[in-house]
Amino acid sequence: TNTKEAEAFCLLSEEGIAKGIRRIVFVTKEDAKKAMATADEFAGKIKAAEALQGFELEAQTKVLSVELDGLTLSATRKADFRDQLNTLTKKVIAFKKERLAGMTDEIKAQAIATGKATGGNKVVFRFDFGIEGKLAKN
Repeated sequence: TNTKEAEAFCLLSEEGIAKGIRRIVFVTKEDAKKAMATADEFAGKIKAAEALQGFELEAQTKVLSVELDGLTLSATRKADFRDQLNTLTKKVIAFKKERLAGMTDEIKAQAIATGKATGGNKVVFRFDFGIEGKLAKN
């Protein structure tokens, strides 16, 4: 009956369920404090991931994305964390593109060496890019 009894307040979600009707899910008291503490803890994990590079960053980004989906925390903090994870994912994609660009000379050299080693006029050459096909096409 008194808002002081709520102690803390944490909005978990807000969505439209019908025209003019909104569903608002929130928690108060200890559950709200726990959600805020969980968000602070997850923020530390993202900050630690920002220091990583390359394949380590890729692995940690995947782990954090899955973990975020299962957490109970503020809807606004969750959206902010998703934005930060998207930024980290873009960093991983840039790393992979850079790595692929550096591999071009290696691929050419191996293909030419394989072509010279075979006596025919056709060569089948397989090279493991270790990267998504979409990036390799670009």
